[in-house]
Amino acid sequence: MATDNALYYDAEHIISKLLDELKLNLNKPVYTRNEAMELLGVDSKTLKRYQDEGLIGYSQPIPGGKIFFSRQDIDDFLANSHCEAFYYKGL
Repeated sequence: MATDNALYYDAEHIISKLLDELKLNLNKPVYTRNEAMELLGVDSKTLKRYQDEGLIGYSQPIPGGKIFFSRQDIDDFLANSHCEAFYYKGL
């Protein structure tokens, strides 16, 4: 019984830490390229294409340096690429 309680505590502790980390990541003001790719579910080529086509905003404080995406950049991209569902009755 003591082992079951210890396992339960360990699992509860791990889940709590993961939830805390998830909350922190979702509320970050700035994301790296890798974090933005993970949030959007795209690879590096796709994210670069979005940047080149002006579909997603980004910041590059030092020319040729690292690229960062704000939460607003990501939210705006998602809002602008959202398609409403529709129902087609057919003929």
